Parts: sequence; structure tokens; C-alpha cells
Amino acid sequence: MIKIAKLPYILPAIFLFVFFITLNNTFASSIQNRYLLISVDDETGRLFLSTIDGKPEVKGDEKKNLLFYDKPPSSYTLVYLDDDILTFGSDYGRFNPTIADSHSIKLEWIYQYVTITQEIIFVKRKNSGIEDGVLIKYSAKNRDVHPHNIGFRVLFDTYLGENSRYHFGLSSGERLRGEKIFDGRNIPDYWISKDVKGVVCLRGVLKGSAVTTPNRVIFANYKALSENLKNYYVRRSRDFDYPPYSKNDSAIALYYDPLVVESGKERSVKTILGLCSKEEYEGEKPLIVVAPAPQEKKTLPMEQKKQKKIVYHIKDYKEFKSEMSNIANLKEEIRSIDDLLKQINTILEKRDSGQEVDVEQLKKIEKMISTNDNGD
Repeated sequence: MIKIAKLPYILPAIFLFVFFITLNNTFASSIQNRYLLISVDDETGRLFLSTIDGKPEVKGDEKKNLLFYDKPPSSYTLVYLDDDILTFGSDYGRFNPTIADSHSIKLEWIYQYVTITQEIIFVKRKNSGIEDGVLIKYSAKNRDVHPHNIGFRVLFDTYLGENSRYHFGLSSGERLRGEKIFDGRNIPDYWISKDVKGVVCLRGVLKGSAVTTPNRVIFANYKALSENLKNYYVRRSRDFDYPPYSKNDSAIALYYDPLVVESGKERSVKTILGLCSKEEYEGEKPLIVVAPAPQEKKTLPMEQKKQKKIVYHIKDYKEFKSEMSNIANLKEEIRSIDDLLKQINTILEKRDSGQEVDVEQLKKIEKMISTNDNGD
């Protein structure tokens, strides 16, 4: 007798079949190995990344989205060219034919006197030799006779952390559930994004010999980043919501500031996305919670803790009371200034997003400023 498979086993198979058929119809170029699949949209050059079998020692991370899947994909790159901001793959330029093999995809996009090349290559992990990462490289060649300023912003619309309390983890041990900016020496070595069960895990490398460290890294709401093409003002009190348009939708933006590229020269930036290592899965590093509007607590060294207590004698009491009164007044002034800055920041955000600025709010701010001036 021929036995028919139970329905719960048939439905996932049908889903996976339809999923990969859809990919083949939507994307012109895809490469995959036993760990990962990366695809490039044929019209926009945008990226999508998912697992195939995932990590061999991990069960449950097979065929999982690592970046958000859309048509076209929502992860994309901006090119800063002098005073212009260009979206890589937009209709303002044109594509050369894609060059692809089983290991890499190369796509050239030409805009006026600049050729932007996007290269995607499978890379191995140093410790294990497992090819569970992809190097993403952007190169800009100046074909003009004049020098030009060229920079990049690479935006990854992450998928995994949005059902978790914490959207991102960092090499420092921090976990993020609100937006944050890193620059200079503060940029972490890498970031990770996990699903709610902690089984599926994406890792992005920011430092090391194989990558180009960005000038800035911003974790924020995807729609907010996509609408602010060059300058995004981070507020630590803001989470990954962007009401009323977008809720709990996080992304990461890598900013490579413009540099002068001489005639005939080229500028390149590189980053790596891949699966997390075993150590990160097991959480060997202690994690520090970084929440919106955190209250930082500093741990004093033992020698500072042992400092002699300050004792106020009766004769010093009047002076002590006067000092306490001055401190209280200073706190009130700081609160007023902080409130003023918050209101100014709100107006700037409305202006940047094209919303109408409240005249009454402007009058209130003017009154606060004049009050402070009179008090000086």
C-alpha cells in the first residue's frame, strides 16, 4: 500500500518550493552554498540574504530570512557624489550585464562620469574555515577629468530582531532596544541580530583587515533612516517605532563619509554579513542592557570608595545650606534648558520631515529664551 504523507509535512515543502520559485522569477542573480543564499534584484541591484541549511551544529535555522524580503528588497545603498545623493541601481543610471558564477556576483551601475560596482563574494571564517559569510563591496571609479567627492551609505533592513525585546547585540556585550549612533573608536567590532528563540543569528562585521570601518554606524527605525538620506539625528530616548508609519522596524546604516577621488582613481568600501559563531550563540560574554533614555551608573574604583567622609560642623551649617540652595537652583535651570532643547529638536524633526511647524510652540520657545536672557 502507498502511504500519503501527512498534511503538516506537505505544507512546509510546498511553501519552500513556492519561495524559491518566486526568488528565481524575481532575481536575476543568486548564489548559494550549503549555508547561505544571497540574491540580487535584476532591476535595482538590491540585496536579500537567507540561510539554506544554516550552521551544521544548530537545528532550526534552516531556510530563514536574515534580511527583510520584499519586491524589490528593502536593503539598499546610497552614493554621495559631490552635492548629489544617488540610490545605487536607480533609473538615473544604467546597468552593465551582471557577471556571476557559483561563488560571486558582480554588478556595475554607471551614472554620468562614475562607475559604481557592487561585488558579493562568499568568504570563510578564520577559525573554522566554514564559508558562512558574504563580503559586500562597493567601488566607485571616477572616469571624469576632474576630482569628485564620493561616499556611501549602506542600509541593511534586518529581519530577525523585530520580534525580540532587544533588536541588536554588539561585540562589547551591549544589547539595543532603542536607536543609537556609534562613531570613531566607539564603533563595535561587530553587531548581531537574533530571532526571538536565539536560534537564527546574523552577524555584521565592522572592524578588521577584511572590511572598511565606517565613519558612523546608526541603529534606528528603517523608515526613518530611509527618509533621512544623509543626516539622521539620533535620540537615545527613541525606540524602533516611527509612528504612525512604522512600528518596531529596525535597521542598521553604515556611513562612509565622502572622500576626494582623483581622475581615474577608485574608492572602495567593504563589509561582511554572515552567520554568528558558536561563542555568540552560547552567550559567553555578559550582556549589558542599553535601553531608551538609560540612567548610567558608574562603578567607582575601590580607592575612591574608601575616600574620607565629609563632615559638616555646626559653624559650617549656614554655608552648607547656602550651597545646597545654589545646587537646587542650578538643577532647575538645567531642567529648563533641557526642556528648551527637546522642543527645539521636535521643531527641527518636523521641519526635516516636511511637516508644518506649530507657531504657538515657536512663541513658547522665544519666551523661554528671553526669560533665560533676562535672568543672566
